Amino acid sequence: MEINEKHRTIAKLLWNGDLTIEEIGKQEKVSPTTIYKWKLKPEFQKLLFDIDDEHRQKAKRQAVKWAERSMKTLVKLQEFNEATGEFPHDPETARKAAVNVLESAEVTPKEEDSKGSKSIIIIRDGNKNGS
Repeated sequence: MEINEKHRTIAKLLWNGDLTIEEIGKQEKVSPTTIYKWKLKPEFQKLLFDIDDEHRQKAKRQAVKWAERSMKTLVKLQEFNEATGEFPHDPETARKAAVNVLESAEVTPKEEDSKGSKSIIIIRDGNKNGS
């Protein structure tokens, strides 16, 4: 099977999940049976995987951006607390929200180093980058 533009269009519609195979077939003038057969072909399965992976990578990049914003928020909250002795918001709620975003980006915050001093380290894909 040689992948062409029709295959790519149908694969994107399948990935999107808004239409049934029958609806996609009607819209793209391809028999639903043909689409079912394509789904069994390794080349078409790889196309579906690649589309899914592309969307997953895009979502991960966005989550990392959110994680970086969350880290900045945590630092600002800590600086505000150190300067005033108060938090502008409930500190536990703010911390939990920031940690949830970091976890969704597969970023691990580490708040204390081995000497017990406060620091924040971002661990991404096994690499450590101090922030």
